[in-house]
Amino acid sequence: MPSYTEEQKRRAVDMVEECGGSVTRAMRKLGYPSRQTLYQWLNQRDASHERRAGRPWSHYDPALRAQAVAFVRSGMAGKDVAEMLGVSSAIASGKLV
Repeated sequence: MPSYTEEQKRRAVDMVEECGGSVTRAMRKLGYPSRQTLYQWLNQRDASHERRAGRPWSHYDPALRAQAVAFVRSGMAGKDVAEMLGVSSAIASGKLV
């Protein structure tokens, strides 16, 4: 198992924030660590990033999720809503509600 410096850990957690909360994008940009390791670092830094059992990991504000779902239910395409709100397409499709 690789050993990471505190600087590498900090950079990885900061990259998640820079990538709009996307762990996958942060991992792709950095080339490290594993998903499980990155979630552990996020949980250590901020308990609000903790995954909820059986639900997708999400840091999105409930009001933003509700707004995205309302747009989709009004007939807008999830992809268009996601682009307009600057979020992943999963939130706009209602998968994160």
